[in-house]
Amino acid sequence: MKRHILAAAVTTAFVSNAHALTVFEDENNTFNVGGRIGIVANVTQDGTHLRGDSSRINFVYGHDFQNGWSSSATAEWGFRELNNYNDDGAADDVLFNRLGNIQLSHNKYGSFTVGKQWSAYYDIAGWTDMYNLGGAAALGIYDDGDISGTGRADDAFIWRNSFNNLNISAQYQFERTSGAVDDPLQSRRSSGAFEREYGYQLSLSYDLPMGLSIGGSFGETAYETEDDVAFMLGALKYQNEKVYLAAAYGQFENMTNAASGGFDQESEGIEIYARYSADQLMEGLSFNAGYNNLDVTKDSEGNDTDAQRVNYMIGTAYTVGPMLFAAEYTIFDNKDGIGGGDDSDQFEINARYYF
Repeated sequence: MKRHILAAAVTTAFVSNAHALTVFEDENNTFNVGGRIGIVANVTQDGTHLRGDSSRINFVYGHDFQNGWSSSATAEWGFRELNNYNDDGAADDVLFNRLGNIQLSHNKYGSFTVGKQWSAYYDIAGWTDMYNLGGAAALGIYDDGDISGTGRADDAFIWRNSFNNLNISAQYQFERTSGAVDDPLQSRRSSGAFEREYGYQLSLSYDLPMGLSIGGSFGETAYETEDDVAFMLGALKYQNEKVYLAAAYGQFENMTNAASGGFDQESEGIEIYARYSADQLMEGLSFNAGYNNLDVTKDSEGNDTDAQRVNYMIGTAYTVGPMLFAAEYTIFDNKDGIGGGDDSDQFEINARYYF
């Protein structure tokens, strides 16, 4: 019975951390507390500074009904571990919500989850979001991932199930109004004002016996006062005990924001990621590399553009007990809307503790 509870909890929280603390557990109930805290040193030509490492704490309660059904409730907050200032230098809340949802699951009928949660799109797009420090720059996951439902989706209902080797995720996002949508100075999602009508997503993947998986996703988010968001994505991944390889290609409408302050009317992205586990050299050691390329063809005003967001990464990581130490070197080859270049690079190292 307990395995149903834990499976529901892990699916709901999208937690890959094996160090969560089990506060309470009996035949039908579990209560786990987990999370992580980390600090990153960022080195560029402009100097060296520290930044946060997406620290968070989560609480997951699970219950098994002993009739094939189980349930879970998840709450997760991110927190600013270094100070209470955002990237723009303004004071901000120390805590902010990352996840909050309730789930019912059944071995036969699948899981039904409502609330703020990882999206159906991320079930496929997340295959390449495996960097320890960077990445996820070309598929629009985090450009507007909460409001448009491509990352940690707000106000979402998702059904997930697997039939033999076929995995299905179907998502619906409910309507929501925020901000002064009638104010022409605040008529863009980027300024926090929007009037979402609905959103839907469907993701499919098939797992082949040799470790290869094929996946695809499509969806749309409709707005009353903004251009609708739409996407199509295809991806491949291969994994075994030593190697993890993944590649994804997507076409997007009003989903990324690489060209200007608004959302690009048309863009396409490619992400590639590779990791090799070198336990034969040192237990817990791995090497990784990746490539992100977001190519914008029309900016937020519908103008043709040469804007690109491109990066190449190589890195290594070492895990020991509850700690992760990683280093990544990233070369940027970005272009703005008129073809101007940005060929800077950066080196980052981090220390992260899971609990």
